[in-house]
Amino acid sequence: MRVLFAWVNRGGPLGMSQGVSILSGELAEAGHEVQIAHYHERLPGPQTEGEFARSIAAREPDVVLYSFGTNQAAIARRVADQVRALAPRVPMMSGGVHSTLTPEEPLSWGSLDYAYVGEADGRMDELVTRMGRGEDLSELPNIACMRNGKMKRNPVGPLPDITKQHEPYWEGLDYRDLAMRTRGVIDVVAGRGCPYRCKYCHNAGLIDLYRNDLKATVAQVGFLRTRDPHALLAECVKYRELCGEHLKTFAWGDDQAVMSKPFMRTWAEIYPRALPDVPFAINATLNYIDDEVAELLGRAGCNLVKFGLESGSPRIRKFLGRPDHKEEVLLGALERLRRHDINTRAYVIVGTPTETREELLQTFRFAAKLGLDTVRPSILFPYPGTPLYDYCVENDLIDHELLADVRNYYERSVLRGFEPDMAVLLARIMDSYPILMNAELGGEVGEAFAPLAKIVLEVTEEEWLGGARQRVLDEQTALNRVLHERKLVFYAVPFPDRPDASFLQRPRRRSLVNIDDTPNLTIEAAL
Repeated sequence: MRVLFAWVNRGGPLGMSQGVSILSGELAEAGHEVQIAHYHERLPGPQTEGEFARSIAAREPDVVLYSFGTNQAAIARRVADQVRALAPRVPMMSGGVHSTLTPEEPLSWGSLDYAYVGEADGRMDELVTRMGRGEDLSELPNIACMRNGKMKRNPVGPLPDITKQHEPYWEGLDYRDLAMRTRGVIDVVAGRGCPYRCKYCHNAGLIDLYRNDLKATVAQVGFLRTRDPHALLAECVKYRELCGEHLKTFAWGDDQAVMSKPFMRTWAEIYPRALPDVPFAINATLNYIDDEVAELLGRAGCNLVKFGLESGSPRIRKFLGRPDHKEEVLLGALERLRRHDINTRAYVIVGTPTETREELLQTFRFAAKLGLDTVRPSILFPYPGTPLYDYCVENDLIDHELLADVRNYYERSVLRGFEPDMAVLLARIMDSYPILMNAELGGEVGEAFAPLAKIVLEVTEEEWLGGARQRVLDEQTALNRVLHERKLVFYAVPFPDRPDASFLQRPRRRSLVNIDDTPNLTIEAAL
């Protein structure tokens, strides 16, 4: 069968979907002709939805499989509608987390035949073969479809064994070009699943789905799975062969690695021998960072541990359900990581329901006090299928027009009900959060940024949009240049296309990729 994966990722961070790549590799190995159409503004090719839809139909696929996130669902719908008009007999199905947790939404479009619910490893050959032949899939596990005007969703089947996970689709993608466009970053995963149920994360919905459908406990479901470290290493080596000098680092897209000490012990032995010059960054839940894990990460070559701080307010951290919300857990883990010269990145969320203006400011004061190497804020987005989405619906907090229009998690809030002062600050936070952190650093840096922070916090919205915003940004750029030349420590946003990524400019024993290894990057990019 000629199978086309349409990955709709316009407006999201550029990178390769692990799910699309793995399932494409599985289909190619089974003998299918597989193509991936990746719709993103930073890639060459179709730039309008109509062009993208026509390019899909022009390839004359036997089956079209759509992958997209909640933020891209509206785009995917318009694309699928146009493909259906151009190729009325081609069977089409959606998949991914959005389709898994809310299959009724893509099925309501009318252009899709099926939505796949859950993980599809090991089932793709049968699915596309039967779809291409025009056979009915409505009785298969994991399938959702419309029948007689109502959604029919079948229970999910058992989770796949990821120790047998297929390799990525090496032949169908230009990973070298992708590495060049992502500043040398290639995504990998060491495992799947998470034991926690943070209110903003889809993990809680996935756990409930499998537990309820399989009528089993979480332990019986086998939700937490770790890959064979040797298989992951083989992938990393292959990526190095394909990307060459353009590969700078691997970014692990899961939290699983530090939860398995057997995995980490093996990884610390095999990775530095194979790829000693390619650092990697992982996600972690800080309550798993004990002395041994920190030492293993350092020995393996990890240069950055990313974790969810979420808020400087203990109340908000507890509200969001963080398992490591207690400050003593945070401080202990950071001390262990610094002992091994491992840099830290905190993800923080602003715009949580019930958050006050003071609590928002407290988040950036806390980040500056901790001296975190990189801080990445997001504006809370209530993803369907999460406990936080249910909370927002129950309290009528969502502006549904904005919900369908926002393409990422740092553009603007889709919630209503904030106090006026909070709403104003939330609207300008991506422009100003490095300024707010710098004003808290003390010394010359704090004194230099304090006047700018005062403008951010005190001017009216009319004054901000009428010229104050640009004056503040221009002054920030000038200050960045001066402070960089004087080798002072301060936060800056080096990449204009990613306002959500700020980095602390300071000397390090273990350099940060793209920050410490590129002369004057912060200053030149800011200009």
